[in-house]
Amino acid sequence: MIRLTFKFILASFLFAILILFALNTRAEVFIVTSNADAGSGTLRDALIKAAANGSTDKDFIHFNLADQSESGRTITLLSQLPDVSSNLDIDGSTQAGDFFGVSTAKVQIKMAFSYLTTYYGLTLINVNDVGIYGIYIINLLPTTAPGNWAQRQGICLRQAKNIKIGAAGKGNVICGFTHELGVNVNLTGGQIQYYSEDLTVQATIIGFESDGVTLPMSFSGAQSMYSIYGLVDIGGASPAEGNVFAKGINFAQSNYNSNNDPLYSTPATIKIRNNKIGTNFTGDIATPLSSGFSVVTVNPNGKNTISIEDNVISSEGYAINLLNNGMPVSIKRNFIGIDKSLTKRLRASTGVFVYYSDGVVIGGQDPADANYIAYCKPVNVWPYSTVSVNKNSFFCTVGAYPMIFTNSSRTIPVVNIQNLTANAVSGTATPNSTIELFYSDLCGTCSPETYFASTTADANGNWSYNGNILRSVIASATLNGSTSEFTRARVDVSGVKIINTCGSTGSITGLLPLSASYVEWLDAAGNVVGRGKDLLDVPIGTYRLKVTSGDCSEITPWFEIKKGLITNATNVQTRNPACGTGGRISGLQVVNNTSSPTVYSWKNELGTEVAKTLNLTNVTPGKYTLTISTLDNSCTDTYGPVTLTTTTGPNISLLSLSITPANCGTNSGGITGIIVTGSGTLTYKWKNENNVQVASIKDLVNQPPGKYTLEVTDQSSCGAVITPVITIPGANAITIDDSQKQVFNPTCSGNNGSIKGLLITGANSYTWKNIGGQVVGNQLDLEGVPSGSYQLTASNPSCNRTYDLTLITQSNLIDARGITKIITDASCGLNNGKIMIMMQNASHLPKSYRWEDKSGNTVGGNTAVLENVDAGDYSVYGIDDNGCEIYLITYSVNRQAELALVNGNVRIANDNCNQGLGSITGMQISGGFAPYSYKWTNDAGVQVGNNLDIYNLPKGNYKLVVTDALNCSPLISNFVVDNLTSQITAPTVTPIQLCSPGEATLRASGSTKATSYALYKSEEALSPTDVSVSGVFKVDVRGDKNYFVTQRIGDCESIKMEVKITVGLSGLTVANSISPNNDGVNDIWNLKGIENYPMANIQIFNRVGNKVYESVGYKMPFDGTVKGSRLPVGVYYYIIKLSQACEIVTGSLTLLY
Repeated sequence: MIRLTFKFILASFLFAILILFALNTRAEVFIVTSNADAGSGTLRDALIKAAANGSTDKDFIHFNLADQSESGRTITLLSQLPDVSSNLDIDGSTQAGDFFGVSTAKVQIKMAFSYLTTYYGLTLINVNDVGIYGIYIINLLPTTAPGNWAQRQGICLRQAKNIKIGAAGKGNVICGFTHELGVNVNLTGGQIQYYSEDLTVQATIIGFESDGVTLPMSFSGAQSMYSIYGLVDIGGASPAEGNVFAKGINFAQSNYNSNNDPLYSTPATIKIRNNKIGTNFTGDIATPLSSGFSVVTVNPNGKNTISIEDNVISSEGYAINLLNNGMPVSIKRNFIGIDKSLTKRLRASTGVFVYYSDGVVIGGQDPADANYIAYCKPVNVWPYSTVSVNKNSFFCTVGAYPMIFTNSSRTIPVVNIQNLTANAVSGTATPNSTIELFYSDLCGTCSPETYFASTTADANGNWSYNGNILRSVIASATLNGSTSEFTRARVDVSGVKIINTCGSTGSITGLLPLSASYVEWLDAAGNVVGRGKDLLDVPIGTYRLKVTSGDCSEITPWFEIKKGLITNATNVQTRNPACGTGGRISGLQVVNNTSSPTVYSWKNELGTEVAKTLNLTNVTPGKYTLTISTLDNSCTDTYGPVTLTTTTGPNISLLSLSITPANCGTNSGGITGIIVTGSGTLTYKWKNENNVQVASIKDLVNQPPGKYTLEVTDQSSCGAVITPVITIPGANAITIDDSQKQVFNPTCSGNNGSIKGLLITGANSYTWKNIGGQVVGNQLDLEGVPSGSYQLTASNPSCNRTYDLTLITQSNLIDARGITKIITDASCGLNNGKIMIMMQNASHLPKSYRWEDKSGNTVGGNTAVLENVDAGDYSVYGIDDNGCEIYLITYSVNRQAELALVNGNVRIANDNCNQGLGSITGMQISGGFAPYSYKWTNDAGVQVGNNLDIYNLPKGNYKLVVTDALNCSPLISNFVVDNLTSQITAPTVTPIQLCSPGEATLRASGSTKATSYALYKSEEALSPTDVSVSGVFKVDVRGDKNYFVTQRIGDCESIKMEVKITVGLSGLTVANSISPNNDGVNDIWNLKGIENYPMANIQIFNRVGNKVYESVGYKMPFDGTVKGSRLPVGVYYYIIKLSQACEIVTGSLTLLY
């Protein structure tokens, strides 16, 4: 029985081999006739056969399911299908029967099986030229089911090229997956990133069931596409090619760099045309939680050329989001926030959001390219972006201004409307910009709904348009690819200045109306009180400015003109002095509505200021007045006077005060007329400004000029009261003020002392005498005198006053401490020494200097620098402003040693094989003045180096010229470098086996590092046919051929080594069974000779077509297990593709234990 089974298996194997060889000869059409999960005629069977048929020619999978009902055309998968192979179309439109729902799909694939890692409907990994048409793929597995949620993908597309998903009349439906199209989704961990090229998606419903409106039980967010490059066509030129994306579509790109990694450098052309994004199939109902359309590159300067045309887009956020793109973007004829009938409202918070992207054009020069954007903020331009917005229709907008949030490093034009009539409109703008004019919308949002004309600003920035004006006009300016904000009647209030009144009227200035044809100021009652931008000379009150342009207007917040200083005495409280407690005036309230600080000043009845605070405290009885003012004296107000009297104890009144001046400073002054009351006997104490008591009676007489106070006590227990300070002025008095006197002590040169600047009042004659009593001057200023003591007598007819002062000879103030120097020694045999000194005490610097050599001879000039001197000692003296000289310091100048070469350690290394490896090193330089400069030249006089040591020299004569920082005579030395030859080891090569004539890659290597390898056609050839630095050669081989290779180092070359190239399939022995029972015999599948084909692709399938093993190369041999689990005993089938030029090897493999 076992033999019969084996024979049967062997016969089946031979029959399969014949079929596989036949299939490999031409393109095939595989017909799906069964809707079972596996077996003959199933989709799974067709995928296996297509893979086995190779990918040289286009294969097709068509459908001919007998039962044309929807259930008869539904394939329910029990496990994941085999991978889709290259150059294959899967066309469900070939199936007879009706379309599923509103789609053009005819075959349904349902998925609800358990899984651990991947859950793909169709798998397109490392394939090219694949088309999928007319297929309805739906996932019924609930969101909460176990498994890697991110790997639930309707179509997994990774590292693929030239893929087409749907076409007009044969589109697909994909729904219920985390990623309906899993475009380059990273595996768990995301350490490896993928990219694909050239993708077309057309006529496909993504995210809805086949009715185009029902969201599946297990639904996800927007369709995400990662790193998709080349031509990416989403939709097409006709509406029939457009797709439906229930939740939106997002591109995440990495192509911002110019390096050699294609993941980061491959450009993309992305076309988004005639799609419904975030809406139902008919484009008139918004899908909840849609994210619209976005292209985001990980860093700025994304290489994506994008066109977004004829789409209907709805979104909870940005309808179109562009971030970090550096290539042109065209946005035309889209409907955002509104359906194509302009009657049904969709969703969007912002129509087009642009950040860090240049070359974006929204609309265009043709009005037919207008985008229609409604019920949202139409455009939002963020920094580092250049955006042109032209001839679009924005209406019923929300928060349209500002359009440009901020824009560093980009120049944005500006535009304003200044005049508007029924027949013309004009204004100003950035010079030479293009002006577009729109009528505002009828929603009342003052949005640019209807474009009607364009004009151009002249070189001075003026523009105008003449023609019938139907309603409110809105303008924009475009220059160098950037569009301004749209005009609106608005007011810039940033410069407002409210001038509150210190009289009866105030003003409001600094507001700037923009694009307004009419302005008016309104008061709180709504009355028009002004028609200019500044409101001048109006009463105290509240006002606001209204600006209007057609039916668009804006009104500012209220501005209030107030009284400059407002004094409120409602809550004032006074407290009279009593029994030793000072008086108080408090509770006064002052409001300052100016910009200048408030100043307070309380004065008594004598006019003496007694306080600078708002509240007056601890004062004696008297009459007090408060003056309130601003620091700039623009406003002033007063309060008072307020009289404070003593109710108990002694009381003093100064209302009858009389003051008698003191004549000529004598004791003839007095203070009388003070009224004093109290209980019992009164006691008086008069004190002068030194707090010395000078009298004990009520009237003060016979006193000199000065300041006095009176202290009174009675027989009550209330204590004393004291008057304010009362001043007795002088009469005919002479005063001497020396606060500004100028004393110049005589210098070492003699009689040049002086005394000036005394301020004397009351005198009309002056006499100066020296210590001997001799008169030396009769003017107020004394000049031209020597040192000594002097007395001034100032006189008038009634008085004399004297003033004494002593003059002394000035000392030399030059501070010789802390002197620093810079000394340059003499060199090159010249008298070029130099000394420069710096005085650290900058407050007393010498006016000039004198230099002296060791012999006492004056040398050099009169500055702090001595130069052009021989070696020797030199002293320097400082001379002050008065010509007085002082010794400072002595310094020495030495002589610099001459430049010399110390060549005792010179090492000359000769060249080898003329590689330019010679060197001259080990020299040392002495003498001279660092830094040194080096110049190496060869026999031809060409400079070859500028360092002391020199390397990489070929054979030859070399000259070194050394100069120092002083450019003395150069030091010149000559050297000779010779060339040596070496024996070169022959390279290592390997024979080559080719399956068929074609290109062969020959690789050579050596034990020593070669500078190059040479390829010869024969051993006798004198000249090579090719030279390679890497040792890799490409040769075209038509038959068996021998080549010869040498290894080169410089101009030295090894002997020739032979490389044999054989054309024809080498022996490959394939074992037909394995028994992996760990007995050391036949535990792995042996493929003898497979090592000759390191890029061979080996696949093993079970009887139902499931792949159980795949490897590129055979480094990990098949041992009968899958992911560590043993496979069951049975017959398995293999496909071995050795290389593109070799035929496929197929057969069966028996697994035994």
